[in-house]
Amino acid sequence: MKKLKSAGFSLTEILLIVSALIVFVGILLPVYLNYSHRSRFSAKLIVFHIAQAEVSTELSYGDASVMKKRGDNNLYSLKGFTNSQEETRKISGTDIQINYNGVLSKSFSDSSLGVGEIILTPYLKTRKHQIQDYYIVWDCKIKSNESFSESAMPGDCIFQKIN
Repeated sequence: MKKLKSAGFSLTEILLIVSALIVFVGILLPVYLNYSHRSRFSAKLIVFHIAQAEVSTELSYGDASVMKKRGDNNLYSLKGFTNSQEETRKISGTDIQINYNGVLSKSFSDSSLGVGEIILTPYLKTRKHQIQDYYIVWDCKIKSNESFSESAMPGDCIFQKIN
């Protein structure tokens, strides 16, 4: 009697391939999600460049000024971007709000990122303790009702979960 050759895969081979795929997806899925979230946040931060330029221009040529030193790290707060401390105004051509201290904020609602707000706070950093020789540094905070790891944040942004 002639033995027939099997033309398919054995159960062990199929289980081995399926388990390898599960491990592969288990490793790559978090990496992909972090990349996806970081790129979505970065896309939302791009519109802030216009507003950052307006803060710089207002500080150099407008009514805004330096308020007070914020510790021993040569950082100074700003003031005078609106008429009063309670007032906010919209940056022209965007949906970004600016307050008295030059803090920029924008709300977002995204299917992947949830509902939240991006806040950029400007400070003057001086070189050699001279207020005339300065540059602007920005603190970035992203608030959302979803949870994200710090590796999903673009650049130097920090994350805060809100309810």
